[in-house]
Amino acid sequence: MHKKREIHRIRYQEHLKRVHQAISRVIKSTNATALSRIDIPATSGNEPYPIGPDPKSWSGAWSSLTEPKAIAQHVYTANCRKYSQAQETPFGQELLLSYLGDKGDAFGAKQLINGALQLDAIMKDLIPETQAILTSLATMDKTFLHTHQTNIDPHAFLSFYKTLLESTSSSPSGMHIGHYKVAADSEYLIKTLQ
Repeated sequence: MHKKREIHRIRYQEHLKRVHQAISRVIKSTNATALSRIDIPATSGNEPYPIGPDPKSWSGAWSSLTEPKAIAQHVYTANCRKYSQAQETPFGQELLLSYLGDKGDAFGAKQLINGALQLDAIMKDLIPETQAILTSLATMDKTFLHTHQTNIDPHAFLSFYKTLLESTSSSPSGMHIGHYKVAADSEYLIKTLQ
């Protein structure tokens, strides 16, 4: 019972630390200067690509924009272009988009992972390369998932985490390196974290 309370206390302290760091970043960022200038291809109009020239292939002179609305327009346009690249692929368009889900979490994606390629109505409308990718995904040999040994012995766990600095980046699980370092001192906790 004492160990559970201690783990809870450590997690709560780490949570408070993250909250204070976030507040500190916000306070500092309000005092910091924002993006105040961007360089764009020098043309008669200052329209962002695709109306204006493509900055990636531009070899002429450059001009600086300092007006906040113009900066926002160029940054917004560039971000839309960058983060929407997959929309024109077969997986970013219907019918595959609905079948597999935009995050690959729809029922069709689960079927595909399990080797059930039930896309007859969709497959006939796909290009051969996309059909080949889907067929390959459905028929992949999944035996490697079951043959990999993932057990870590307590000695290896101890030697690894005792040498790490507490400021080392951690996993997305929410567990901080400090949690693992504390666990390295307890045989019981080592077993629970494995």
